[in-house]
Amino acid sequence: MQQATNLKKVLGLTDVLGIAIGQIIGAGVMSLTGIGIQMTGSGITPAFILSAVITLLTMFPIAILGSTLPTTGGMYQYTSRLLSPKTGIFWLMLFIFLQITLSLYALSFAQYLEGLFPGVPVRTVAFSLLTILFIVNIIGIKSASIIGNLMVITLIVALSCFIIFGIPHVNFGVFNSNSMFPDGFTGFFTAVGLVSFATGGAQVVAELGGEMKNPKRDIPIVIIVATIFVGILYAFIASIAVGVLPIPEVAGRPLTSVAKEILPTPIFIFFMIGGAMFALATTLNSTFTWVTKSLLIAIHDGYLPKALGHVNKRFGTPHWLLLIFYIIGAI
Repeated sequence: MQQATNLKKVLGLTDVLGIAIGQIIGAGVMSLTGIGIQMTGSGITPAFILSAVITLLTMFPIAILGSTLPTTGGMYQYTSRLLSPKTGIFWLMLFIFLQITLSLYALSFAQYLEGLFPGVPVRTVAFSLLTILFIVNIIGIKSASIIGNLMVITLIVALSCFIIFGIPHVNFGVFNSNSMFPDGFTGFFTAVGLVSFATGGAQVVAELGGEMKNPKRDIPIVIIVATIFVGILYAFIASIAVGVLPIPEVAGRPLTSVAKEILPTPIFIFFMIGGAMFALATTLNSTFTWVTKSLLIAIHDGYLPKALGHVNKRFGTPHWLLLIFYIIGAI
């Protein structure tokens, strides 16, 4: 596992926390909140909280393994070593297939920008974002973490603006049993299942054990803190989304309809860029940060050519693997 040992142990607690939050907060909260409201009305607020709790429970085994046996490419290693090599390969194939989302993050980012500034070339913007974040990650995981944390801070500020400006407009009367469970518990738990897509993601830090200064301490802390923090943040956002306008007007619609109602134009633009667009950019950056790690271990296991797993001695990054994922996103 020589190449994996060339990775640099440079990530502290705040670095990994930023990566986890950046991974969790994506476009899901922008689009899924309205769909959740359609399913369970104002019950969307407790739905986000319960979803975060359930998500956390499902990630406890990874948190425990990450604390006990921290390693590079934790998800693949735990699967292949503790279950079976065949199960590990099956997981790895699904994992690689899912990375088509790299292009979706970049394209969605560009589409939000086009919504603000009509005429913007979507594919050019998407390709530029993909290229910039690829270069940032090639230079080193620490630089990617710094850029990612700056974007995460901006993202949290933008989402907080939505909450702060929205609270005075909320009609708290909508939080009653009739409005919260219009379709009973079936609708509520369906919404919980739906929004779980927006609360998951913190488990990816188990991929970075080989680059963390104190992984045994930091992996479980980050998984717990990031998931709870984002769940509470989403619950506040959902309360604004469902409490400002009549529920039929927001059901099935993205957060932008409410944001236009409560935010002054400059703040609305900041919310769209710092909130919606940075949510996608942070997830894309975080994905570049961890996406190569399981493949490094699979290369050591002999499933892929060893040359692909070369880790740059200067930057401590697997540049050939990063290039492959960059090409996948670009195509």
